[in-house]
Amino acid sequence: PKNKFRRGGGFPRNAWVWLFIAVFSGPLGAQKPPDWYFDKDEAYPPERFLSALGEGASRADAETAAVARLSFFFNVKTAVHTASESESSLSRTATRREYAQNARISEQTRLESNEELFGVRFDTPYYDKARSLWTALAYIDRRQARLACEVKIRADTAAAQAFFRQAQNEKEPLRACALFNAALPHIERAETYMRLAAAFEPEVGGAREQEALFQSIREKQRAAQRAAVFRVAVEGDRRGSVRRHLERLLTDAHYTVSDAKSGYTVRVEIETYEEKKGGYFFAGAGLRGWVESGAERVFSYSANYEPEGHRSAEGAEARIFNVIEEDLSRHFLTELIVRKDNE
Repeated sequence: PKNKFRRGGGFPRNAWVWLFIAVFSGPLGAQKPPDWYFDKDEAYPPERFLSALGEGASRADAETAAVARLSFFFNVKTAVHTASESESSLSRTATRREYAQNARISEQTRLESNEELFGVRFDTPYYDKARSLWTALAYIDRRQARLACEVKIRADTAAAQAFFRQAQNEKEPLRACALFNAALPHIERAETYMRLAAAFEPEVGGAREQEALFQSIREKQRAAQRAAVFRVAVEGDRRGSVRRHLERLLTDAHYTVSDAKSGYTVRVEIETYEEKKGGYFFAGAGLRGWVESGAERVFSYSANYEPEGHRSAEGAEARIFNVIEEDLSRHFLTELIVRKDNE
């Protein structure tokens, strides 16, 4: 049979090819630094793109870090801004352990800002075998991102307008106030995307017509709030904690609470029961609540609460009332009290 080796011994014909691959190959990525590695602004001109570099022990870590740095362009959420600062404080010579920490921080940033940082793309990453380090470039096409923002702006503006029209046609003042409140989250989202659109293409003018509409809705919502005066009446709350809690909820939401002069009464009825098992006391409760104007009930709410246990009857009672107050904060008067997403 033919000798597979060249005369005088040595490697097979294609041995040098395989040797080159074995020595110089690494994870799938650019084998030499791409142009953007040395000057990303030349490869991705700032007038057309937003771009950022990120590094990490893996490709995913590097891309996550690059996305986190992109969030620096948008002061939309405090959490995003803070996480980006933490990420960017790491130097290019950081250790793998530090980069792992960096990746966790950046992943949180991406999860919290994924709605704002849409349209992110990545160039082919670069893997530096000598440093066992990945570098990624994330970029956003300014024009395409602005167009995407405008789609979201139009959708939220339309929703706010729909609630506005309903509020203007509503004869009951408190229900009208609730409809104005329902428009506010859509206004806030639209304004968020308006700020982003301005960041993508600053030279394009703002939406003055939308700004005037939003201002009008806010003014009418505040006027409706000022016109609503409440009295709070609670039965079955011998300590008075639920009444004080509801009064605080209303005043924190900029409503007026007054026993002397009120157009509306927030009425709550609480029925508690107690039992003792195995040396422990348990207290449960049922609740009905509503807002009334004269003989008309405007909003209503009801709930039943599983028993809470404690070594003493007083402790069990305190626990069940804490549960009631927390539940009322989250679920009662939701039409009247505009809560943030994280509340």
